[in-house]
Amino acid sequence: MDAARWAAVRRHFEILLDLAREGRAAYLDALDDADLRPDLERMLARREDDEAPVDQPAARLIAGAIAKVDDDGDWERAQIGRRVGAFRLESKLGAGGMGTVYRAQRVDGRFEQVVAIKLVLAAHPGLRERFRNEQGILAGLNHPNIAQLVDGGETEDGIPYLAMEFVDGVPITEYCNAHLPGLADRLALSIKVAEALSQAHRNLVVHRDIKPNNILVTREEARPKLLDFGIAKLLGNHGGAQMTLQKLGPMTPAYAAPEQFTGGAISVATDVYQFGVLLFRLITGRLPYDADPDDSIAWGRAVLEHEPITLGRALRHRTGEGGVREGVRMRARDIHRDLDAILQCCLAKDPARRYGTMDALIGDLRAFLDGRPVQARHGGNLYRAARFAARHRWSVGLGTAALLGLVGLTVFSLVQWRSARHEAERALVSAQFTEELLKATDPFNARGGTRTALDLMNAASEVMQRKLAAHADLGNPAAVQIANAYINLGALSLAHPLYEKAIPEMRGQALPPLAYAAALERGAFAAQRNGALEQSRAWLAELEPLLAGESHDAVRIRDGMIGTLWLIARDGGKAEEALAVAERGVAAIAPHRAALPDIVQRATLRLGTSLTDVGRFAEGEVQLRSALDQSIALFGAAHGRSITARQTLGWHYSSAGHPERGLAELEPIATRMREVFGAQSQWYGANLHNRGNAYRQLGRDDQAMAAYRESAEAYRGSTSENSAQVGWALLNVGYILHGRGRLAEALEVYREVSDSWRTSMAADAPIRADLEFAMADAAHGMQDGETAAAHIERAMALLRARPQDGRLLASALALSGEIARVRGELPLPAGVAQDRHGVAGADTGFRPWRIETEPRSR
Repeated sequence: MDAARWAAVRRHFEILLDLAREGRAAYLDALDDADLRPDLERMLARREDDEAPVDQPAARLIAGAIAKVDDDGDWERAQIGRRVGAFRLESKLGAGGMGTVYRAQRVDGRFEQVVAIKLVLAAHPGLRERFRNEQGILAGLNHPNIAQLVDGGETEDGIPYLAMEFVDGVPITEYCNAHLPGLADRLALSIKVAEALSQAHRNLVVHRDIKPNNILVTREEARPKLLDFGIAKLLGNHGGAQMTLQKLGPMTPAYAAPEQFTGGAISVATDVYQFGVLLFRLITGRLPYDADPDDSIAWGRAVLEHEPITLGRALRHRTGEGGVREGVRMRARDIHRDLDAILQCCLAKDPARRYGTMDALIGDLRAFLDGRPVQARHGGNLYRAARFAARHRWSVGLGTAALLGLVGLTVFSLVQWRSARHEAERALVSAQFTEELLKATDPFNARGGTRTALDLMNAASEVMQRKLAAHADLGNPAAVQIANAYINLGALSLAHPLYEKAIPEMRGQALPPLAYAAALERGAFAAQRNGALEQSRAWLAELEPLLAGESHDAVRIRDGMIGTLWLIARDGGKAEEALAVAERGVAAIAPHRAALPDIVQRATLRLGTSLTDVGRFAEGEVQLRSALDQSIALFGAAHGRSITARQTLGWHYSSAGHPERGLAELEPIATRMREVFGAQSQWYGANLHNRGNAYRQLGRDDQAMAAYRESAEAYRGSTSENSAQVGWALLNVGYILHGRGRLAEALEVYREVSDSWRTSMAADAPIRADLEFAMADAAHGMQDGETAAAHIERAMALLRARPQDGRLLASALALSGEIARVRGELPLPAGVAQDRHGVAGADTGFRPWRIETEPRSR
């Protein structure tokens, strides 16, 4: 099909989708070009019915929903060699009802990159809009076991496309057959997939097409990668449509949940079911029903009406050589009932009877592997005691040798059982919080409107804190988890109080050291951003001794600590000290470059920023470009990390004296940053701040002042009135007003800055001298000698502690003498008096252009 024919088909197809079913035949009969009709009818056959299929037998629906349609091979082959965005299509990888996937190579000259591009052929206007809305969220699914979204958009002829990370691997079933004959190894690999799904669910995204071909295991690292989030469902409202009223959507029948056949609500439980089917196949080499999956009617009836077979029966009655080859190498009698209970819980017909979250399922799988009780069994004390005995056969055997030994073992067993139970309860807190968060997505709980992510967090947080108010040992870790989620949403003002309450109470609890260390690290970051500098420093001092070892968790926490130390130095205007901290961070992550590339990217960005701060512009640009390229390779160009890295590069150009180049980077991403992070976020505030810097350099002071003021409001919206960032933004407003001779307004703004920095800026921070000097100069220009004298005295005290800043010290001495002369306190020394009109002279040492780089987020 050539481009002109495709454009005509697509135009008519969109009209047909907007018509009621009974009106489509009449429209097709009236077509001017009757040759288009076969293509249109074929495309309509691919699409699900517009109305929910509540009045048809479920089995009959299946055949229509999954009918096989021949691919338009000529059209698909003709796309090879075509340019799509920054990529050129090289070869076809596969096709499905929603479109065709191609291997593609980046050809825009920036760097080499191979991706998988999906052309979404059956896309009506509403679906295209949904793809645009979902790209930002899908880009945020940052997990080592999820294939990242790299880019997305529409081709010149209007076909939506998604560019995904290209995974060189084999389906998980094929990998297990070749490399993992044992049960434990297969379960461990499956848990990694479940963790990726859990991450998606925390971002309110349900995959709903889990199957072996959508989980590839990489050839080099043996890492599972979850693919094809392009058809994922967002939990929430879109365009006012209630997401609980689902139609038959994209699915693979052999792995589909009952609600997918009946048009029921798609939820986390759908992914739990599909994961259960996958796990069943990995263990047994077959699917959990006796029906033929190629017979759509029979298979649909089995899914809806029959109970899944047990693992033991599946292993006893494997059919054919393929089944024996695929299943784990063990006998049916060796399959423990706990594992069967886990699978039956996943495969329950009623979604409410399945695991409520992937975290709960992961907890049971790990408990099974460790020999601990599983929640799916709902067993009593006898069951739990038996599981403990199974884990400690040697100890139990020795204990039966004597009565005293038996008594001692019984006491020890009870202690261990309680410890295991407590460990399980802590794990369940995480699962329950995710469950509460997902409950809050129900449109019937939204009280009349669509909820934002922050609304959902607040609702779940309120419920969890109320539930756990009387259980500090569980409630405090849960509060930290909630606070961490608030940080990821940019709501640091909501995170900080939770850390303030939880961290002191956690000190006496029996927690893993790194769990407490992680709480201290995030708490210190939130405290610093909210202006509680001393608290931040105290928590960092407590944190450092806890970070022994080189585990990945320890390295991540240590980098977070370094990042907050860097922010403290940099926000205080101590650029050289911040550079030393940044260099320390790069050195610390160097041994882990291959394993933790995201931390390497973050450390590189800090280093480039600090090199620019101290005027080493060429070196700074090299590091910042490297950080941007690393981010795009890891997360894709549309990811928030890549956007903020591009923003920092834009700031660098302005700082290096090229404001036009800076704006060329900053202005195009401003709208995107507002959409992704929100208008009341640090990230968008930083974009405004950086644009203000560039506008001022270009002499566009009105634009600069407006940007700085809006930036201050964005910072206030995400942190507190006392954050250092608010003060930096307002300081630049004061400088502009001061330079225009609006001294009273400037002095009032300076006082706001001083109030903002009361707790967020170190007493010896160099920028405090600049502020005091500016306040003295403004008061002196207003002929308020008493106020001017007080401020210049404080400025001189600060400057004497840093004699290296000679220019500002000379200006302060001159101003001090002028103030004294006007007040008649002493004769003005010869040569000291200067004409002090305005503050923008080269000898003042002012720092009117202050920037913010990306806040860290995990």
